[in-house]
Amino acid sequence: MNKIRIIISIALLLSLTIPLVAGDLGDFKDDVEQEEKEDSQAQEESEDYEDDDSESSPFLAFLWDFTFFLWFAHNDMVYYSPYPYELEAMRKGDNFIGHDRRSLIEIRNDSTPDKNHNFTIYGGATMNESMDTYGGLLRLTGKFFNHLGPELDYRVLYDGDDVLHNLSTGVNISFFQFDYLSLDFYVKAAFFMGLLERQGISLGAKLTTYPFKPISLELRSGGIFYESITFAELEAKLGIHISQWEIFGDFYTLQSVKSQLYSIGIGAGVHF
Repeated sequence: MNKIRIIISIALLLSLTIPLVAGDLGDFKDDVEQEEKEDSQAQEESEDYEDDDSESSPFLAFLWDFTFFLWFAHNDMVYYSPYPYELEAMRKGDNFIGHDRRSLIEIRNDSTPDKNHNFTIYGGATMNESMDTYGGLLRLTGKFFNHLGPELDYRVLYDGDDVLHNLSTGVNISFFQFDYLSLDFYVKAAFFMGLLERQGISLGAKLTTYPFKPISLELRSGGIFYESITFAELEAKLGIHISQWEIFGDFYTLQSVKSQLYSIGIGAGVHF
């Protein structure tokens, strides 16, 4: 198990070594508008096709129901420590995420039920690699209950002339949860404000691991879909945990066919 955790940790750390090249916010705005114009022209010239209707397979329906049952049962057993690497949790063999395999009667008779929710708030500073564009970041993530939680990410960038606000807010849905690897999917409303004004939707997945004390690693990847342009989104985060506090550094990028935006962030978070 330790070998698996080390392999996953190395793979996520390697994702932080992506080369950084970016212009100022004005160049980013020009590239976005040029790509949107070209995409709109291409859509006008393309022909529309109707999708053929097909009947659903009984086997696929059964497979869906069975997968849903396994997903719900697994996540329903999950409980959380007060924060990652909490001492009492580590004595039980958990870093942060535990699994309750008791019967329903045993759980109901427990006067101190396990915690089935957790939240983390992050705040920090962000800048590009040449340090001529800088700003701040704010993030909220966690679980309202075992299966579902809030997901908010806000970044503001300033290059001395222009300001760009990048906001996305919505929910995450747990697929599976273990200390050594957890997978969430998320769906969020996405907004550009300031230099660009856009509204769209953000979809993607997030991998998190707590391989060994006091380290956590997170890799988030997906897409942001605006009306006339689509961005690939990637964030890689390394966290160091001290009690309920977390010191972190991250790399974040948005990229379309012709435009790109990079930033490196540092800051702190609190788990509760």
